[in-house]
Amino acid sequence: MLRKEVLAKLRSSKQEPMIDEDTKEEYKKKILDIYKDMKSMAYHTKGVPLGKLSDSPKLSLRPVTATSLVGKKLQSAGQKHGCWTCGKKMGADGAAGWVADHIPPYSLNMKRKVFKEFESKHNVFSSLPKWKLLPSCVDCCRKQSSVVAKLNKTKSLEDFEKEYNKNGDYLTGGPHYNPNHAVPTSSKRTDHARAKWIGETLHCHICGSKSTTSANTRYTADHLPPREFNTPYVIRLLLFAGIADREFKIMPQCVKCSGKQANFKSLAKKLRAIGAELGFKTAKGM
Repeated sequence: MLRKEVLAKLRSSKQEPMIDEDTKEEYKKKILDIYKDMKSMAYHTKGVPLGKLSDSPKLSLRPVTATSLVGKKLQSAGQKHGCWTCGKKMGADGAAGWVADHIPPYSLNMKRKVFKEFESKHNVFSSLPKWKLLPSCVDCCRKQSSVVAKLNKTKSLEDFEKEYNKNGDYLTGGPHYNPNHAVPTSSKRTDHARAKWIGETLHCHICGSKSTTSANTRYTADHLPPREFNTPYVIRLLLFAGIADREFKIMPQCVKCSGKQANFKSLAKKLRAIGAELGFKTAKGM
């Protein structure tokens, strides 16, 4: 059957693709190969099982907090087996890159009334450059995010002062600040700082650590199958190929791999392209 004839029949069909068995098997094989490629990216699969996706399709959207039972099991799995995609353990070289930390923090809301009251009284931030980028370890970066989140919700000047007195180093630069590592910036972009730091011996400006992570750094909670394979549209394609049910797991992932999901997105894009050829209808955002 000619390709144009196949596509014409598929697009006119509201049900399963109207194609001959040979063509159907060819498409199934393509889908299975992509699914195998996704699974081959796993260094290990020793995560935290949550059940079958057929039991609850929303498993892929389930949040995982550090203090939850799943979160604690996830950290144990990471400490024992390492990152599920590269095998590195937190504290090892390459588990994360240096965070280019905005000082003052980019997300600190300086338009709030309580912030203006604090600044009027103490004049802390007015004397600083708009922003400078400093190297930060992952743990201190996460702590800074927590501090900023608290300050952005603080309603009284007294509470703002209390939080600042306790954690001011996360806002104005830590005791290990090295001016040679400071990179001026006027935007949210940080790539130019990382480019400048290549080949330099860095340390965290807050805690002084010479490593970006430690053995106690929390692993990122990742999904297996990845989120890109859990949309209704992609699931329908997998069912068409005979992949009827999959165990869903939360996996430990190092910080570096967590920021590199392009391979999964590329494979999911290939699946969507096959779906378009087969005439599967999609909805915006699926």
